[in-house]
Amino acid sequence: MTGSTSRYMYAVALGAIALGIGGAMQYGSIILVSSAPSGAAPILPIDPEYVQLAAIPLEVLHDVREVSSQPDPVLSMANAISAPENKCEITMTANPAAAAMVSVDVKAPCHANTAVTIHHNGLMFTETTDDNGALSLDVPALSENALFMADFGGADVAVAATDVSSFIFYDRAVVQWQGQSGLELHAREFSEDYSGPGHVWRDAARNTSIAAQGKGGMLIELGNSNLPQARLAEVYTFPSLTSDNSGDVLLSVEAEVTTGNCAQDVNAQILQTNGSGRVRVQDVLISVPECDAVGELLVLQNVLDDLKIAAR
Repeated sequence: MTGSTSRYMYAVALGAIALGIGGAMQYGSIILVSSAPSGAAPILPIDPEYVQLAAIPLEVLHDVREVSSQPDPVLSMANAISAPENKCEITMTANPAAAAMVSVDVKAPCHANTAVTIHHNGLMFTETTDDNGALSLDVPALSENALFMADFGGADVAVAATDVSSFIFYDRAVVQWQGQSGLELHAREFSEDYSGPGHVWRDAARNTSIAAQGKGGMLIELGNSNLPQARLAEVYTFPSLTSDNSGDVLLSVEAEVTTGNCAQDVNAQILQTNGSGRVRVQDVLISVPECDAVGELLVLQNVLDDLKIAAR
């Protein structure tokens, strides 16, 4: 949403595929713009219900070896001398950070300036390594035992895991999509209006310290939108168990009608967690109005559960 865009509400036809939530979500009366054919589920660009990475095929992992609990030092030295150095080995580390974030670092010397898809408990987004094949970023944890995967395609995959003890203190809402969908995630804390300081979105995202101190929520954008057909996501975080305030946090997804999405169906996926370790997943189909509506906004309410916050 841009500051100059009018807030005229168009009706949106939503096909709720994963959890069976149907109907058109909007501000005023319902006007059915278009909908998916009866009984026909759209082909989603995002793997539906990809909420666990517990079982990763061994053939995609690098250098898988079985090691005894007490290795023979002579044998270990012999292996070290005989084994050729793998200059293209991909490594990945994950370390907990403030506000239940995780600092993820990927090193892929043979994949400089290369697109890589990061997976975490249903969350998926596409980023790019630098000139040295490195990538460092902070990712919101969607589970206490957080497992991450960096996928360069084929067998070029690395994994990392960490425990995020502060995960239980935060609620998180995610909207993710592929390509130029025009989607945005909005949070109006304690029923704040759009012009107030409690309106959190990409142009008023706040920083991690606000959430870590229990003073309010924050939003983070994930993915490189300059890549063609990149997977992108926005994640809103609220410190529900350490909040200084009480009341409702109103959550909505909005989509600006642009020349890139008008008269098209946009597929998106909603993820939501309340610190319990379960991720609610919902696939959504949005029928965008015709191109004479460019510049208008679609407001999708009720696709996310509003938060009810009690002050600590």
